Amino acid sequence: MSFSPSRSIYNSLVNDGSFNLIQPPTLKALIDDVYKLNYNSIINIIELEKNIAVEADRFFVNNHSDIYIKNFWFNLKDEKLTNSVFEIMKNDNHFKALMVQKISYMEIKTVALNEYSTKRDSLIKLLKNKLD
Repeated sequence: MSFSPSRSIYNSLVNDGSFNLIQPPTLKALIDDVYKLNYNSIINIIELEKNIAVEADRFFVNNHSDIYIKNFWFNLKDEKLTNSVFEIMKNDNHFKALMVQKISYMEIKTVALNEYSTKRDSLIKLLKNKLD
């Protein structure tokens, strides 16, 4: 996930003009799929999830500041505080909708990460076969 070459470096790995560094079209397609499609979609999903988290946090601060200032995230053992947060989630449809949206992005991200891992493993296997 930390491999983020510039587009020109990526393109030169796949095809450097007339000098083809990677010849099999299936290998090129798999690299393209893993690097461009899966990687970029995961990054986009993460950004969407972050945006919802910020919006939910802002909403909670603006509408339930009395609970928010009790530092819910660092007082998870405080059962009364935890229950009050769940009550807000249960009764405040706007906040509940934000949480449902965040959960949806988390689930989509999990599926995309699993796909990425599967395709990455296929790519590794294919590369090893080409080296043998």
